[in-house]
Amino acid sequence: MSEDIQRLNALTYMKLRFAIVFTLTVIAALTPAVRSSGVIRSNNEREFDDKVPKHLPIKMRIHPDHEKAAKDLNNDRWQNDIAFEITNTGDRPIYYLNFFLEMPEIKPNGVVLGSDLSYGNNPILGEGKGIARPEDVPIKPNETIVLSLTKAHADGWYERSKIENLPQPNKVEIVFMELNFGDGTGFIGTTGTPWPRPKRASSEANQNTVPASFSGRDFIAK
Repeated sequence: MSEDIQRLNALTYMKLRFAIVFTLTVIAALTPAVRSSGVIRSNNEREFDDKVPKHLPIKMRIHPDHEKAAKDLNNDRWQNDIAFEITNTGDRPIYYLNFFLEMPEIKPNGVVLGSDLSYGNNPILGEGKGIARPEDVPIKPNETIVLSLTKAHADGWYERSKIENLPQPNKVEIVFMELNFGDGTGFIGTTGTPWPRPKRASSEANQNTVPASFSGRDFIAK
């Protein structure tokens, strides 16, 4: 009888020990998620996700003087406040830059909304084919510029959001579109593909057509 009681006590102890270990494991697994969620809520900030390819000769960040206003979720004029510092980290002057500030959560009719952000006036896929003109001013090597949305684009989003009753974004993605050096060469598309395309690419890919990455996005203001 005493042997049976000892076995029962041992089994009860093992079950109790397993329950304690299991409970502690679950708590340990859930704690990081709870903490992470708490940080997101307490920050109450708009997220800016930099998707610019790292191999490009530029460094980009939100201008410190504009960061607080741009990230404020209660600021429905954040698009008027946003500004970026862009540094040419390469050894060649940059004559044209183009990005798309994309709001992935806001997709009326399935099309992602966003706004054009650019420097210069002569894109590779434009009439001038990215060839610099005498009046074009480049971003010199090691030079830093401040780039903001045009008033038309900033006001365009504000007006459209009111007319269509669209929410303000919790997240904005900075998507790369084009960089050129003023001689018809540079990088293009969301992955920063060299331009002109490598000779091994098919003749169809070498045509001056808009890359697929440019489709499926709707500019707020033209």
